Amino acid sequence: MQANLARALQGVRAVPRDVTTAKRLGVLLGASGRSDVVDAHVAQLATDGGQVLTSDPEDIRHLLKVLGVRAAVTAV
Repeated sequence: MQANLARALQGVRAVPRDVTTAKRLGVLLGASGRSDVVDAHVAQLATDGGQVLTSDPEDIRHLLKVLGVRAAVTAV
């Protein structure tokens, strides 16, 4: 089990949240009319040509559109 977790985490990037990030997320949420800070954080980390795995694809797509980021969104 731990070996599987270690393999899965190899593809994960941990990004700390700070005041600057919180303000950026607030601006994004205001501009998008959404309220889920976790979705906003995920969208903020997406890059052009990247892929986002989410259980909330519609909100992520909307946030990415507001950001102008072209990333594939896959429902999981």
